[in-house]
Amino acid sequence: MTTEVKCAECDVDITGNSEHDHDLEVCCDCIEERYDSCQHCDQIFPKSDLTEVDDEPTCEDCFSEYYEYCCDCEDIITQDETYYSESAGDGYCMDCYYDRFTRCEGCDYEMDSDSHYINYNESDGCSYCDECYDEPTEVDLDSYGVVDIRLSKSFEKNKFSRAVGLEIEACNPFNDELESNIYQSNFEIKNNWRIVQDGSISTSGEDGVGREFVTRGGLSGDELYLSINNITSILARQDWYVNKSCGLHVHIDARDLRARQLAYILAVAKLCEPVIYKMMPPSRSNTRWAKRIPMSTEQILRIHDEEDFIDAWYRSHGTSPSMEKYNDSRYCGVNMHSRVIHGSIEFRHHSGTLNPEKIINWIEICQSIVKTGLDLYNLVERKQVSGQSMSLSRAKQLMKIWKTMMNRDPKDRYCNIYEMGVILDLHILVRAYIHNRIRKFYDSSIQEDYDMIGFFEIESPHIETTTSI
Repeated sequence: MTTEVKCAECDVDITGNSEHDHDLEVCCDCIEERYDSCQHCDQIFPKSDLTEVDDEPTCEDCFSEYYEYCCDCEDIITQDETYYSESAGDGYCMDCYYDRFTRCEGCDYEMDSDSHYINYNESDGCSYCDECYDEPTEVDLDSYGVVDIRLSKSFEKNKFSRAVGLEIEACNPFNDELESNIYQSNFEIKNNWRIVQDGSISTSGEDGVGREFVTRGGLSGDELYLSINNITSILARQDWYVNKSCGLHVHIDARDLRARQLAYILAVAKLCEPVIYKMMPPSRSNTRWAKRIPMSTEQILRIHDEEDFIDAWYRSHGTSPSMEKYNDSRYCGVNMHSRVIHGSIEFRHHSGTLNPEKIINWIEICQSIVKTGLDLYNLVERKQVSGQSMSLSRAKQLMKIWKTMMNRDPKDRYCNIYEMGVILDLHILVRAYIHNRIRKFYDSSIQEDYDMIGFFEIESPHIETTTSI
């Protein structure tokens, strides 16, 4: 016996009606009048349960999967077109998001115009948060603000007296909550380091977000090396990592140094550039974030006073003197814009690393460039040899190699690996580190570059390059 079936809408008998191509107990007339199919899943629903999206019906489940209402104008937008606010947690259409929010050009922080004052810089056309914005002022070598320096009581492992600031870029595979807990759970980070956002760190195709660990002021002596070992150990336990977009920036206190001294430091760095860039992976040797010094050695050594220094530095980078943090001249391997705004010389060459031995070895090289520049200034300009700075034999050796460099044709005025080790008076461990780095990134397609720096003329000291405390 066949059970009688009636239309759920109009009560018409539809028993045995073979015209239905659906599972609903509804007659064809009612289907046509009162029902429609979802554009995504093709299932049939009452029209009252469907939402029109671009004149096409969409069921509730598919709407939740593919669409969203802008929380401001309430227009329907696709999930791919939705801009989610990090601070508010809501989704917006593009127009409404940018009407309300602006991202800081410096740190990529999301600024809500309803609750933040947004600083607009007319010179570069960018917006900044209060922390990243620098008021334009007159530029000179005394423009920097207050610098926090903590002097160590011990200099057994770290022989250099100048304080160092570090920026260690890394990626966080976790969420913001776990990241914030690092401050609370680790005395080392809470007291010696700040965690800041960095828009230059890319995590495209990877989990997590980019962050920069910055020393709270400058550290010196053994305290610096101990802090490096502590923080890298903490980050290793927390599974932080680096990728090609990460860098390591070293700031060396230079507040006491004037134009002519800075010129000699730049000249020494210029001589060492061919070796330094061969130490770096391709992602750093050709990056816009750490470009080569644009001046020749001759141009550098023509700098005699503060006015010369300011003019030559900014003009060579195609920009103008300013106190803006993100002046284009900062994106140099040796950043002297940092001397103006922070009172430090910044070395930006090195790729990102969480290896304390690599960090410490690179600091030794940067410190040696600064010290050698100052030693040459005293020898050449002041005709002085400081017993504390260097021995008489070291002074004779340094002057000999300096004269050799200056007598070369300008296009050949650079150090090979051996000469760099001598002129910087590098420890055998650091020389081994340099050679091992160059070997690691060796590229046979540009072998002439390696011939130029004498890579095949010396053998690597096959020893462990550890300097950890």
